[in-house]
Amino acid sequence: KVRALLPPHARVPVTIEYWLGTRQAETMSLEWPQVYFNHQGRTVEIRLASEDTKTEEERVAVMGGDLYDVLGEWYKHTRKVHPDCRWVCHLKGRKLASIKSSWRTACVAAGLGRFDNPKGRFVGNRRYRGALIHDFRRTAVSNMEDAGVPRKVAMAISGHKTDSVYRRYHIVKKSDLIEAGRRLLEHHQREHGHGEQLVNSPRLERSAHTKRNT
Repeated sequence: KVRALLPPHARVPVTIEYWLGTRQAETMSLEWPQVYFNHQGRTVEIRLASEDTKTEEERVAVMGGDLYDVLGEWYKHTRKVHPDCRWVCHLKGRKLASIKSSWRTACVAAGLGRFDNPKGRFVGNRRYRGALIHDFRRTAVSNMEDAGVPRKVAMAISGHKTDSVYRRYHIVKKSDLIEAGRRLLEHHQREHGHGEQLVNSPRLERSAHTKRNT
């Protein structure tokens, strides 16, 4: 919804960050030699150089579908209009530093944000409140977790170095809790039968007997 309201140059970093959970600085530092297209398999491989990542480690991701399509079309446009541009994220051939203004304007138009001072001369002076680009790190993590991507692999893609930080970005939904409760109940029923309670287990009876004798 928001992406359709963005100018073409801003859709590229938004798509990358949505799928891979990259940080803004990592996204904006991408150069075309770090992007490898497999047109036969319709996938794109992105390699983040160690000097451009927060963790100072190289990261590699391979993705098809939407990411392949968007980057493929943008690459064709870049080669045709700005053949000497090496940056993936650029505006008229010049490296992008940020798409904050475009993002905020699109979010307000989509009903996902607002300006407290809409008459401000510049977007930065309009006191924006709403969805943030950085939220895509959380979105990417949640999507990979929900898709069953092994945590080790997901962390390698998103660049989360510690498990604790990764878990902070993965929001547990109510539906996940309901499903967990269902699975736990099924496990209990398989192990102990329907309606069985553990309050009269020998361990608890011994514990109660011990308390009476002390």
